[in-house]
Amino acid sequence: MLGRAVCPCHCALAIGIPITEGEFSEDLAAGPSKDLARIAKSWSVYEKQVAAPLTVAVMEAERAGVTVRRRAGLQDLQELCERFKTITVIGHWKYLLIDAADVVNVGRFHQLLREGLEREAVSGEGRKDLHATFGDDPLIASARTPTELAAAVSAHLYAGWEYHSFVEQVDRAPPAKSRPKAGPTRALVEREYPGCFLPGRSLELGNRLCTIDDFVTAVPEKYDGLLDLTNCFSLILAEAVRDQRALCNAICIRGPATPGIRFTMYRYIIAELKRSAQPYEAAAKTVHLAMMDEIRRRGEESAG
Repeated sequence: MLGRAVCPCHCALAIGIPITEGEFSEDLAAGPSKDLARIAKSWSVYEKQVAAPLTVAVMEAERAGVTVRRRAGLQDLQELCERFKTITVIGHWKYLLIDAADVVNVGRFHQLLREGLEREAVSGEGRKDLHATFGDDPLIASARTPTELAAAVSAHLYAGWEYHSFVEQVDRAPPAKSRPKAGPTRALVEREYPGCFLPGRSLELGNRLCTIDDFVTAVPEKYDGLLDLTNCFSLILAEAVRDQRALCNAICIRGPATPGIRFTMYRYIIAELKRSAQPYEAAAKTVHLAMMDEIRRRGEESAG
C-alpha cells in the first residue's frame, strides 16, 4: 500500500556519512567506532565517488525544500521521525561475519540448535530453516570453542554475503547455475540464537557504528511513515524495521549500493515530488523504471 502524497517540504534527509574533508578526517581518526573512512582511506577517491555526488544531491534537495540533517545520528533520527513522515537515511553498512570475540555462549548455542531441530521434527515441516542448515553442518556440530563456532557459522554468513551482493541482469535473470546460493545474515543468526553472540555493529551513522536494534529503537513505536534506506544491503535493516515497527514502511535494496547512482536517483525522486505531490514510493518507482529504460537503451545503442 502506498503512503500519503508528499512534496519535498514534507521530506527529511538524514546524512550519516562524511560529506566534507573535515568530517572524513574526523571519522578516519575515530578508530573502531567508524568504518567507512577507514576502508575508503583516501579523501580524493572518496570525494569523487561519494562526497561530490552527495553534495550535489544535498544542494538540490535543500533548494526544493527538503530538511537536511548532516552528521545525523540515532538521536537525530528519533527527532526527525517526530516531525516527518518521509525520511531518507544515508548510512554505511559494514557486512559482518562472526569473530571468536563475538561468541558469548557456545553451550547455549548448541542447546538452542537442538531445541530448534526438535521442534522441526515434531512439526514435520520441511528442512528449510536456519536450524536445519546448521544441523546439517558437521563443523557446527563439532564446534566446542568460540573460535571453532565463529569459523563454522561465518562460513554460512559468507554465503549470505555472496547472495546479497549478487545483482541480477537488467533484462533477465542469469542461469541458475551462476547464481550464488542463499545464505543467512548475522542479523538472522543473532535473532534465532539470542544470548549466544554479541550484537553486531553494522550500521554507521553520524555518531558511530550501531546495531540493528539501536536503529529500530530510535524509530518510535507508533511511527507510521516511510524510511528510504540507502545503505548497502539495506534489505537486512528494512526487515528488522518492518518486523518491529508494524506501522512503518521501508524502501531498501538487497545488495551493494553505488553512491553515484543512488544519489542521482534521489535527486530525480525529489524533482518528481517537486513536479507533482505524490507518494514517495510512487516517485521512486517512476525514477527506477526510467533509469532501467535508459540503461537498456544505452546497451542497445552500444550493441548496435
